[in-house]
Amino acid sequence: MKENTMMMSYEMYEDFKETMVKTIKTELSAKNNQTTDTDLPQRIEQIICAEQEQRTIIIQLAERLESIEQSNIKAQTGINNLQAY
Repeated sequence: MKENTMMMSYEMYEDFKETMVKTIKTELSAKNNQTTDTDLPQRIEQIICAEQEQRTIIIQLAERLESIEQSNIKAQTGINNLQAY
């Protein structure tokens, strides 16, 4: 009998947990979809700024990679010259 009660309690807990998770997900989804027209221009500006920052970072990384590649080429040339002796 005690085992049945524990099993029922566990099943009730799981049902409650599942219901709570669904409710929270639904509320969060509804909250995220409530973007007002006044928020939209600000959000677009934030997205544009973030994209510009990402582009700047990508350009800096590309420059660093190019510099590393040039250093590797010089190092390899030096190694080849040393091996030629």
